Amino acid sequence: EAAQTQVVEAEAFLELSRPLADAPTSALQCFLHQAMRGTAAESAGISVEESDAEGVFFRWIATAGEFSRYVNGTMPRDFSPCGATVDGARPLVMRSPERYYTYASQFHAPVRTVMLVPYRRGGKAVGTVWVAMHSQDRVFTRAELRFVENLGNFPSDVLDSAGH
Repeated sequence: EAAQTQVVEAEAFLELSRPLADAPTSALQCFLHQAMRGTAAESAGISVEESDAEGVFFRWIATAGEFSRYVNGTMPRDFSPCGATVDGARPLVMRSPERYYTYASQFHAPVRTVMLVPYRRGGKAVGTVWVAMHSQDRVFTRAELRFVENLGNFPSDVLDSAGH
């Protein structure tokens, strides 16, 4: 399994290098498809911390898979898996997150398992890369976690190159 994951990881980095030069939005979408491919997840997304007059929140700036319809959706900063991940500055894996975050039950598809990995800008955790299972009740493997962690700097690089 580890050898197969390394092959998928190498292929993912090659695929990610192509759209980066062309368009940041397509680079983020490509990144999410690679994250789903490397983990067998059914949804993936990138959240970034933002604020407005009402407070601080996370915006899903890119989504793919079953949850692609939620692009630009938001979650509260102080009461969300994204917030817990950024606060802890380490990965978080949860089963049935709606048990803790009741608003998650409003999604059109259940989240059986979600893995969130923080990414950093300027040394500070500012958002998450997340992958989710909807139809399978299984735990992500260590190899899948390492895969997403290894890809984790990519969103920061894309956002920096796009001037966000």
